[in-house]
Amino acid sequence: MKHAERRLRDYLADIVEAQARISEYVRTVDKAQFLMSHIVRDAVARNFEVIGEAS
Repeated sequence: MKHAERRLRDYLADIVEAQARISEYVRTVDKAQFLMSHIVRDAVARNFEVIGEAS
């Protein structure tokens, strides 16, 4: 049971970290800048993938 609990904590930590990264990436850009920046969009999309996989 301890192993399963540890894994759950790891998944939740991954979700929290990905959310924090998304917030960091979009904090300083407006919608137009976001849409024009492939790098920011790709970074945000990748972290949504992390959230989906961890879920």
